[in-house]
Amino acid sequence: MVTRQKILDLFQTIRAPRRRRLGVPPRIISISNNKGGTGKTTTAVNLASGLAFLKGYRVLLIDFDPQGNASIALEVDIENLDCSVQDLLTGKVTDFKYLLWDRGENLKILPANNALKDIENELVSNIDGRVRLRERLAPILNDFDYIIIDTPPTLGLFTQGPLIASTAVIIPVDVGFFSLQGIRHLLEDIEKIRSHYNPNLQIGGILLTKSDSRTILSKQVEQTLRKNFRDKAFETIIRVNVDIIRSQIARKSIFAFDPASTGAKDYSSLIAEIVGNIVAFPRERSEASGSIQKKARGH
Repeated sequence: MVTRQKILDLFQTIRAPRRRRLGVPPRIISISNNKGGTGKTTTAVNLASGLAFLKGYRVLLIDFDPQGNASIALEVDIENLDCSVQDLLTGKVTDFKYLLWDRGENLKILPANNALKDIENELVSNIDGRVRLRERLAPILNDFDYIIIDTPPTLGLFTQGPLIASTAVIIPVDVGFFSLQGIRHLLEDIEKIRSHYNPNLQIGGILLTKSDSRTILSKQVEQTLRKNFRDKAFETIIRVNVDIIRSQIARKSIFAFDPASTGAKDYSSLIAEIVGNIVAFPRERSEASGSIQKKARGH
């Protein structure tokens, strides 16, 4: 019988070694959709955790939602935070050793809480407000391979700032008409950000979540998604899975809660797709890494 501990041990065995930076900046991925309930936070938390736990990448998860759900999901007490992303943006605290929480060997989180709302007007009224996150992250870019940013269900500044700071955006879409409509509005906003702030921003992929293959609606939404967005849609689908909800209640990633669950399998598939294809490391990094490995073997 395959026990949960055996599965955990297996993950530890097959986990890839930590990647070398080689001077290449991290992939910064915002998880965004202006509609709520699409699985943004669930995706951000499990993507960050999986990249760190399964693949051995150095990962920073940034909670940029005043609700602080990503922080709560990884056992951060948001009601009693000494420092948060708000302090980084205002310049009150700029030393990252006070801002970041360790959540495992390769995972750190920059938390948020409702106080983030208090500086929205300040950011809007300042000429650098929208680009401030990008500027404030500059000192730690070489410390991470991936930076994952959870955004709120809005097209306002708290989504625009992360998109301006990002190299790619992943758009979770749940099974519903209004979620598909939300994509179009977000894509329009992405085009504006490309034009004015970040010409290198890519569509990392559109991710169908909360899918149930037993229902006609789920099949129809998937067909519509693939017809309208084609190669922008991930092959991976996140299926309805009660263990994902249970992991949230337990305040753990799905990999820490139950690595044998359907949810863990789906997010593992997403991570493999991202690392291997859509948001892959630049070629120069892999080539340089291969050269170093050959030298280490004496070739």
